[in-house]
Amino acid sequence: MAILITCLSIVLTYFSPSDVVPSLSPYHVQLLIMLFGLAVSVASFSHRPKRGLQSPQYLLILGLWGAVVLSQITKLKIRWGWEGFYVFGAVVAAYFLLQINVFTLARIKIIGALLIFCGVIMGAQAAFAYHTGYLGDKLLLFPPNELEALLGGNRVRGYGILHDPNDFAQFLLVCVAFLGLFWKRQHVARNLLLLGPPAAILTYACYLTFSRGALMGIGALIFAAVYRRHRRGLSFALVMIVVPLLYGARFTGNREIAIDNTTAGRLIAWGAGVSATLRHPVFGVGFGRFTDINDLTAHNSFVLCFTELGFFGFFFWLALIFISLLGLQAVTNIEVKTTEDQDYLGAVYALRAAFFTFLTTGWFLSRTYTETLYILLALAASLIELRGHAVPMEKLRVDWWAPRTIALEFLSLGAVFLMVKAKLFA
Repeated sequence: MAILITCLSIVLTYFSPSDVVPSLSPYHVQLLIMLFGLAVSVASFSHRPKRGLQSPQYLLILGLWGAVVLSQITKLKIRWGWEGFYVFGAVVAAYFLLQINVFTLARIKIIGALLIFCGVIMGAQAAFAYHTGYLGDKLLLFPPNELEALLGGNRVRGYGILHDPNDFAQFLLVCVAFLGLFWKRQHVARNLLLLGPPAAILTYACYLTFSRGALMGIGALIFAAVYRRHRRGLSFALVMIVVPLLYGARFTGNREIAIDNTTAGRLIAWGAGVSATLRHPVFGVGFGRFTDINDLTAHNSFVLCFTELGFFGFFFWLALIFISLLGLQAVTNIEVKTTEDQDYLGAVYALRAAFFTFLTTGWFLSRTYTETLYILLALAASLIELRGHAVPMEKLRVDWWAPRTIALEFLSLGAVFLMVKAKLFA
């Protein structure tokens, strides 16, 4: 029962009841279902298989939750602190709902298939809206009869947390990466028949977002999907060929990759974030308060995190990602002896590709707290636990990963600072 509630909760994450059926908005349907699912999951927790790897992600996500609250409490904003506790608490609940109930490769595939299903249905609806105008008020950036739409400047989007075309494109590409869960080597006809149609729908819907960040995401997806120890050169070559070709074929529509007003506004937001972090280095300016220091949001998940939560909260957020990617890389070294080993390795590569795609597009989007990231983190923890013996135990010790995470914090801040300086004064 708990896994069914988990699946329903994921569907409601993307097909938001308040957006699809506005009359349900006051009842917080998704949160109630999630809390019920957590109660059922905790009651059955003793039946969950015990693995050799004790993942530190449990504590890190709780630490991040605490940092969200502290970012406001330390400024004596008690009401805002409670708001952060409630808002991000829903994301934490979703993470634990997955972590408790998804503990086999079959269940990981079920969640992957569910995400693909959501992406395909929403992508098909968005494409239909683009060409017919049906549901255009919800799934198009501009209503079909507005001047921008008539001039060919319309873009598709999704429901709820995917209401921005760029966010929608990011999710669609993550869904494309998850198709790798069902890829079978040396079964070309099966792959084309089973995976070809959903891949076509997801890709076409992504194209209709005309997102420039999505083009970078496609490059990351190709690189991560192809990258192996003996195929490093091929992965780089494919990215260098495919991305320019897509750009030349107008994959981004009429939106150029250049320093225009939109890009300049984002760079200014990044600069404002760096400046605010230097003034509030420990706990940041406060969860959800970036627009107090700049008219626009950060348009960068890393900038949003270190600006709002300071280096304290940024540590937990980065550590969650760093340890997950580290673990995924470690389990790619397992020896393949059986078909089950091959399926497991395929799942690792698919999830790794989804991560790289999300983080690359997240460099241009404010998706620090979005549920999609924490679904990826929960699935990564579950997948790593299945072969925990392959992860070197010394790399799980806090004295190994903590200093490296701190170094990544400063590298991230420095990279943003240099990009802002280079672009603003070029």
